[in-house]
Amino acid sequence: MSKILIGAYQGSIYPEGNGYTGAIDLGFDGAGKRQRIKRKGRTKAAVKDKLIKVVQDRESGVKTSKDTENYTVEQAMTDWLTKGLKGLEPGTVTGYRILAEQDVMPLIGATKLKELSADDVDDWLDGLTGKLSTRSLQTVHWTLKRAIRQAQARDRVLRNVAELVTTPKGTAGRPSKALILDQARAVLEHAKASPLHAGITSWPGWTTRPTGSRSPRSASTTTGSRCTYGARSAPTATPRPRSRAGPSRSPRKSPRLSGRCTRARRPSG
Repeated sequence: MSKILIGAYQGSIYPEGNGYTGAIDLGFDGAGKRQRIKRKGRTKAAVKDKLIKVVQDRESGVKTSKDTENYTVEQAMTDWLTKGLKGLEPGTVTGYRILAEQDVMPLIGATKLKELSADDVDDWLDGLTGKLSTRSLQTVHWTLKRAIRQAQARDRVLRNVAELVTTPKGTAGRPSKALILDQARAVLEHAKASPLHAGITSWPGWTTRPTGSRSPRSASTTTGSRCTYGARSAPTATPRPRSRAGPSRSPRKSPRLSGRCTRARRPSG
């Protein structure tokens, strides 16, 4: 058995089976339980390197338990879907879960999170470019970033390698079905011969008035008839003369009922 010193921690390496086992004493936890970490390898040098990594993680604030060492990308995604989406709509959570189960877990889920590299993330995203659109690639990449960020907050990993990678472009998305301006004008032109022309042109979606142009004058300042329908219109205040023998009274409100046609007044002048 050989004694070793890594930083402020003492340890030992001894033969066991077909290789070597190293153990290092990390003191006591909050409950007073002794923390002793063991690592195995084929050679003494390999075991010592593993113990050095344990000490570095501990000094960086990363947990050094066996569960953390074996923590995988799939476990990180599962924890994020369970704990990181609180307050979101069920449909949103379902969408993220489908992406994770289809495009993350089957491809890189078995990789240990501490061993995941930026190259691994690059290769994973490049493999999805022929399957997903650019928008879907951005979303699935975002889910991995968030899952690793949550693992960082729980001291399971030091770096978020997913944030070091640029999302590639995917397949072309679904073409837009919206009409361009010339197409909309052509539809309106052909609709002139239709009995439904008035209904089509009065629909707000067909408005083609240039931005910044003034709206037409309201019906109250032009001649013609005006019909109002719907709920009760706002009451109008009718001022009353102040009485000499007491405090002034509040104006009497005379509501006007909508749903009737009134003749608009001709503007004066």
